[in-house]
Amino acid sequence: DIYDENRKLYITMEIGCINKGTTGEQSFEIPFKADDEDHRIEIKFTDTDTKTKEYGDGIYARFYAEKKKYTSADGLYEYALKGNDAEITYYLGSETDLVIPDNIDEHKVIGLCSYAIEGWNKNIKSITLPSALEYMEECAISYVDITEISLPASVKKIEPGVFEGCASLCDIKVDEQNENYCSIDGNLYTKDKKTLVQYAIGKTDEKFEIPS
Repeated sequence: DIYDENRKLYITMEIGCINKGTTGEQSFEIPFKADDEDHRIEIKFTDTDTKTKEYGDGIYARFYAEKKKYTSADGLYEYALKGNDAEITYYLGSETDLVIPDNIDEHKVIGLCSYAIEGWNKNIKSITLPSALEYMEECAISYVDITEISLPASVKKIEPGVFEGCASLCDIKVDEQNENYCSIDGNLYTKDKKTLVQYAIGKTDEKFEIPS
């Protein structure tokens, strides 16, 4: 059973009783096809836990394989495809003022994966997001020395901790036409203002008031 969930291909497989009574590591490979490409995944078992032997039929295992990643023609981005759209998995460049393009290799950019833009050994001071961006995963922008960022109207999903370690970030702006999020005093909230999604951790305010 292969299905797509959060960039990963999950394989759910009923194992049952495999080499019951044997010892040592056992392994085999499973070939499968995904995104019209051939893949192989190696499964390993170590029969050292006696409780595991007692389970018999009905043991289940879950394994996953990452989708194929590509490097953009300009060499600045690593990305994966969702249909014909692109999600950035890692920024390879060294620009100070980073403008993420709306399209990479003719694929519309709709997502930023975890740690897509990280600041280690980089001197990124500003980031402009693509106009059609739809989602940002946990830690999508991390440890970057930016003071502000603007989210486009197209954003539909932002995971908690999206700006992990951005210690200078003091102003998160949101396009007024965005139907899912809004900004209050530079902090990111859901549109109904009931949930604080991200506090701008670079703020130096001594007091924080929850909107009524």
